[in-house]
Amino acid sequence: MMIQDIIVRASSLQAEAAAESNNEKLLQAREILLALLNQVPEEPSVLFYIATNYLLSGNNGLAIALFNRAMCFDPCNPSLHCNIASAYKLEDRCVDAEKHLIIANTLNESSEYLNNLGALWVNRGFPERGIPFARQALELDSGNARAAWNLYRDWE
Repeated sequence: MMIQDIIVRASSLQAEAAAESNNEKLLQAREILLALLNQVPEEPSVLFYIATNYLLSGNNGLAIALFNRAMCFDPCNPSLHCNIASAYKLEDRCVDAEKHLIIANTLNESSEYLNNLGALWVNRGFPERGIPFARQALELDSGNARAAWNLYRDWE
């Protein structure tokens, strides 16, 4: 089986696991990815998916380390930056999360990345820091309901 086929199989299992909150499928995907990592330890897509697997299981430090390693080989991948930002956010490392979301948005401008930036600060009680990002998200996509929520909710 080709590496890409194995990655597709593992990522499908991983997506099902996340959608169903199914730890057994998450562990199955991890076993597949770890075996593949032994074969191709510097393949960024394998590093990305195994890091995402650890992120989904709450092993944020390990996920951060693996995302950083993947970025050594694929520094211009916005998904890597977005996912490492999620891990940093879960560890309350908002400045690190913001840095990577800004990089992701620079690589591929997206109202979702901008909304994530807004939500990062709004949800932590700093609306003055998050609202400008929510505004930018709505400028790109006026239908982004989450950005509208972050911008227009009652701050009193």
